[in-house]
Amino acid sequence: MKILKRFLIIVIATVMLMSMSGCISSALKNAYDKNNAPIGNTSAAPDRVGVVFDLFLSEKYYSALSKNDMTAYADAGVTGINVDLYLNDIYVASMYDDGLGADVTAGDGIYSAAAAVNGSEGENIFTAKASDGSVSNPETGIFFGAPTDDDIDFITEINEVFTVLEHEYMWNYGEYNHEILLSMMEETEDLLDDYVKSGEIIDIYTNTDDYSVTAKFSCGISMCFVPEIHGLDALGSSGTVNITTCQPYYSSYEHALDYMNLPDNAAWEISQSLPGYEFAYNFDDEYVDLNVIKNFGPNEIILWHDHGNWTQKLGSFLRTGERFDWNLFKNDHSYFADTVTDRIIADSNYFVCITDGFIEKYIPDMTDSIVYLAACSSGKDTRLADAFLKKGAAAVIANNESIYTEYNLKMMYSTMTTLAKIDPSTGNYYNLRNALAAASEEHGFDDSAYKPYALPAYPVIFGDGSVSLCDIAVNPPAPTPEPSPEPVKDNPADALNAYRRVLETYAWTDYTVSDLSEIPKEEYADFWLGSY
Repeated sequence: MKILKRFLIIVIATVMLMSMSGCISSALKNAYDKNNAPIGNTSAAPDRVGVVFDLFLSEKYYSALSKNDMTAYADAGVTGINVDLYLNDIYVASMYDDGLGADVTAGDGIYSAAAAVNGSEGENIFTAKASDGSVSNPETGIFFGAPTDDDIDFITEINEVFTVLEHEYMWNYGEYNHEILLSMMEETEDLLDDYVKSGEIIDIYTNTDDYSVTAKFSCGISMCFVPEIHGLDALGSSGTVNITTCQPYYSSYEHALDYMNLPDNAAWEISQSLPGYEFAYNFDDEYVDLNVIKNFGPNEIILWHDHGNWTQKLGSFLRTGERFDWNLFKNDHSYFADTVTDRIIADSNYFVCITDGFIEKYIPDMTDSIVYLAACSSGKDTRLADAFLKKGAAAVIANNESIYTEYNLKMMYSTMTTLAKIDPSTGNYYNLRNALAAASEEHGFDDSAYKPYALPAYPVIFGDGSVSLCDIAVNPPAPTPEPSPEPVKDNPADALNAYRRVLETYAWTDYTVSDLSEIPKEEYADFWLGSY
């Protein structure tokens, strides 16, 4: 209400001032003409006054405390016009249809602009205006101001209520099944929906596949509520190629201790099998923090195993070992901006989770890297994998649904260690596609044999499935042997003459019959024993 009053006062004051000068229409026209100087192709376009076209924004949520990077796309439907982006009717940037910068395809009638924007706390309105008189539909961006202690206390109270609810279900039923999990999810949604009506929560996203409910609170933070399900990896529970393993929840997998070392084992076996590969880093638990992820780089193999989840709004996200820092949320503008724009969110245990937006903003280069995301729903859509691929990664392996822990880890281990082996069908090292197929033959195409409910899950390759760890031909074709010479046939006369020459030239020792008894038998060969 304060924002609305302030806006009305500004509008009334502006109208009065311009009316007094008698130039309201000419001032608006001059300002509009200045911002709409012809660009590029200025071929005549039909008069389209009153035509409304679509405007799309890369972000819905922004920080009111700092500038926010965003991209806007205006589907004007025609070429040869000038389109500009406005925020609260204030010029922001010119939009282009030239295939450069933020614009994907030249001449398709879709105009694009990348900009850094500031806004006041609350709802702010983006529009695009074209030189032919057409305008876009208004798009709302929500800008969040500084959080208060009351905001944090409210979130803590809601999380405690969810924890009590989870414990009650476990106490009453002892073991989860599909119907119980859906019931708990619906009760959580009903609980949070009451606060949507009061304005303390501004949005809710549900995912019946993972039984999760994610809420966007009015202070800007998004939090995922999902019960801990044992056996699933869902939330709640240089010339050298460096291999890095990341297991943020390593110590908490008491039900799967026999399999938790498989990522490390795979890294070690690759480093021992192939020259130039080094098992460089092993991060577990709290050591898997945001800085570790920011330092992912080129020519790496990243083996990530932990909890994950997905919502329609956020896409896939991964849980880290770092706790959400309320102090930074209140006092650090960068951390606050990462939170309100959903580059990071929190789970119900207050662990930080990262989305594709975090990868896009903070990882500079992952050229030729391979990333295996062994987490639930890490590949339910393309957004998270695409974020790595856009940074140059050669391939990403991720799971299509909530996946059973044992199957998940066995597939990672078999796929990665097979890459260090020879494919007998080619004589070369296995490529990623064939290595994954070999692992599927060993452990099954999906995890349906492991879990009695939820959709079957399996790993999917994004990017280049033909990538391999070594391109050297191990068994090149053998050179064609030269033909052997024809064997020489024996000549009896030649053999007899050769034997005669031996007898005639050998230094024989003469003897008499009386001497024979004195010759040791082993020396008989040195004596002439008769005529020839």
